[in-house]
Amino acid sequence: QDKSLAEAGVKFATNRILSALRTQDFFSIEELNKAIRPMLDDLNALPFQKKLGTRIRQFQELDRPAMGPLPAQPYEFKEFKKLIVNMDYHVQVNGCYYSVPYRLHRKKLDVTITDTLVKCRYKGNLVAIHKRLHTKGRFSTQPRHMPRNHRSYHDRERFLARARAIGPKTEGLDSGGPEAQRTPGDEFSFGDRNPGTQGRI
Repeated sequence: QDKSLAEAGVKFATNRILSALRTQDFFSIEELNKAIRPMLDDLNALPFQKKLGTRIRQFQELDRPAMGPLPAQPYEFKEFKKLIVNMDYHVQVNGCYYSVPYRLHRKKLDVTITDTLVKCRYKGNLVAIHKRLHTKGRFSTQPRHMPRNHRSYHDRERFLARARAIGPKTEGLDSGGPEAQRTPGDEFSFGDRNPGTQGRI
């Protein structure tokens, strides 16, 4: 019902302000806003043509009392997906992999994705929360999600110590090159992410 009135108000303000500023040059948003602010205040103080009062007075009497406080946290865009857990107890989100409790493999989860977090729920219960990864192929694996026999191999320092005991060349193979960029969970990525491919343990 009020949509046409709002559009008319925006058109009136736009025409009045832009017509006054059309011959001026601005080199930043801050500079433009500084010029608009006093003109907008003057516009809001103008009396209505067909009724008593002004826009600023109407705002103070009607709108301001109905306004509530802003949320404590800024708005964050969320994406919702239903994902099936891979055999390696990870779910794939935009090319990255996040662990969940291993007993949930093959289960369907509700996954909430933001720019900073990935949250996994099973039957309404939060079962995993991870910091969002932004490099495809990376893993976020929490040791408490792993079965006991996988957990004992999770510590990369154990791999390095065993390689070191064999010899410096073996240690170099395990600690250098592109493979060193893997996250700890990569050693356990044996799931069926690509049909027909074998993983590793």
